[in-house]
Amino acid sequence: MGLMGIRVRRERRRFVRVPFAGTVRVAVIPPPFRNGIWHLTAENLSEGGLRLACGESCSVECGVLLDLDAPGSATPIRVVGKVVWVEQLPNEQEWHVGVRFTELSAIAHAQLRTLTPGHLAEGRARLYR
Repeated sequence: MGLMGIRVRRERRRFVRVPFAGTVRVAVIPPPFRNGIWHLTAENLSEGGLRLACGESCSVECGVLLDLDAPGSATPIRVVGKVVWVEQLPNEQEWHVGVRFTELSAIAHAQLRTLTPGHLAEGRARLYR
């Protein structure tokens, strides 16, 4: 517990997450998987991963190939990732899916850097009530 009964927890993320409402085409790898490609909406984004809104659940540890439509870019940002968590929203048929990027080119990394503010400061804390 911190000051005034506020619980302090260290932020474990390496990168800051920013709001991102772009379309993401998702293909589960290795194929084949159900309908092949899902067109989903990202809710936030960092240099290390993103959170997707999805109409059905998927498996943790599942590999995914992602094409992110970035504002001002004619070509999508292509990265490979892994599902690290899945959470069903209460009273809804929707899930949030956390994806960690596992493979990205230098070009994709540079494109992501233009969309995100960068690294978290060392030891930065997040406050919870």
